[in-house]
Amino acid sequence: MSTLTTRAGFDSFSARMRGELAALPAGPRPLHIEQAALAADAFFTHRVDDGGHHVAYDPRQIDPLSVRQFLGIHAEFTEDAATAGVRAAYYAADTAVDRARWGVVLGEIDRSQDPAGVLAACSRVLARAAGGA
Repeated sequence: MSTLTTRAGFDSFSARMRGELAALPAGPRPLHIEQAALAADAFFTHRVDDGGHHVAYDPRQIDPLSVRQFLGIHAEFTEDAATAGVRAAYYAADTAVDRARWGVVLGEIDRSQDPAGVLAACSRVLARAAGGA
């Protein structure tokens, strides 16, 4: 897929999503996000119901932070404390390497649907790297 094809696809996708999100009532809603294999230039899907925003994105086409940034420009959402903390750590990171690490953690949370489990696994890895148990 060429850069121009991808750009045209994203522009079309973006215009559709902006129209859909502009029609939403104001106010934050919980975000439920997961990874899925989607068609080329689909990037992510979105629906809203009484439970909040439901998003599925294709990690081959868009990263987890970009999905949240796009949604956050056009709609208000909330996430569980663990995922929101990882997102905040990404934005607070001083280096591209640290941001990339937090991006991997966020992607794994979305893939597994287990924020506490992912953070526990990260803690174990860091403890081992530091010479702990």
